[in-house]
Amino acid sequence: MPNLTQRTDVTFIDREYIPTTQGQFAMLTAKLDRYWQDGGLEVLPLSKGDNQLLSADIVAKSTLAEQTSPLPDACVLVAISDEPVPRLLLTRRAVNLNSHAGEVSFVGGKRDDTDVSSLSVACREAFEEVGLYQHHISPIGYLPMQMSRSGLFVRPVVASIEQSAIEGLIANQDEIDAIFWLEFERILTPPVAYAMPRMLGVQRFTLHTPAWLGDDGAGEQVVWGLTARILANLAEIGFGKQYPWYYRLRA
Repeated sequence: MPNLTQRTDVTFIDREYIPTTQGQFAMLTAKLDRYWQDGGLEVLPLSKGDNQLLSADIVAKSTLAEQTSPLPDACVLVAISDEPVPRLLLTRRAVNLNSHAGEVSFVGGKRDDTDVSSLSVACREAFEEVGLYQHHISPIGYLPMQMSRSGLFVRPVVASIEQSAIEGLIANQDEIDAIFWLEFERILTPPVAYAMPRMLGVQRFTLHTPAWLGDDGAGEQVVWGLTARILANLAEIGFGKQYPWYYRLRA
């Protein structure tokens, strides 16, 4: 059933029904719909080790949300190219941003009061960030919300994008440093164990976590954190793949 929440100004449609149609993504649409028909979780629990990266307040907020099913604070578009060998649209965030600077992400962003649905949030942000028009986007389904490190509930909207739109995408340099693509089949193989330097306060650590590796044309890009967890969830619900997820901080 659609997840509807009444606000004072408008009814916000979090998840709307998407009928299964013909095409290479028909099976994926059916699998995502079945997840909700079977009573799937609206908000996924935090991954093992998240309490090392998140504040106690954010951990408590996530735990409470597992019972209350809040509205999403933000939505991302998990965009899959509709071409013979499908690819995932990813971006490298601008280094001057206040949060997640320089990291790999989907197109997407915070919900505005004027937005009427999760799909409209994801489509608006996709246009603002990379110039992707809504008429080139066909929704496939929805994934459970997950919490970002900044404490936002993020709703992933899975969609296909027309092959004809790919060459016309242009990064908004205020938000995006680069657009790149990851072969969709990559998420059907286990992520690699990856280690990266991180700062926690004034102390330097090495963070060990699963990740997929891509290339934006300027060098290797690490798909980790929330973006990778969303892809892992897509692989699990859509294709039965289960990847252990963890964050381990070592001094």
